[in-house]
Amino acid sequence: MISSSKGFSLVEMLIVITIFVLMTGGAVVSYRSFSQREQVLQSAKNIQQSMRFAQKKARVGEKPAGCSTLNGYIVSGSTNSTTITLTADCSNQDYQVTTSTLVGGARLVANISTTFHVITGGVTGTNTVRTRL
Repeated sequence: MISSSKGFSLVEMLIVITIFVLMTGGAVVSYRSFSQREQVLQSAKNIQQSMRFAQKKARVGEKPAGCSTLNGYIVSGSTNSTTITLTADCSNQDYQVTTSTLVGGARLVANISTTFHVITGGVTGTNTVRTRL
């Protein structure tokens, strides 16, 4: 006599659950790696945006209130910092203009300090900017 059974055996259910867990774990790891890459990319875009903003302000010679003679704009950040600072370099004192925060805990790998000069239009302190999570 052949018995007909309805449903799945315990072994079949364990195999299906194991496969599901492995696939879910792989998807979570892939998503996390993707998310970290996107955070670093967004941080790099923030730094680039700060550099362009400083370059534009220096090119037009836009002075903050209280600045007697504008020498240029400085974009700076220190090692392991999560922020980039834009400062107006004036002859009487420096004026902090803006601060940008890197995304998702990204940090600078090394110090950066780039000055965009007003009159000469040149740049001092060109360096490679690197970030990490």
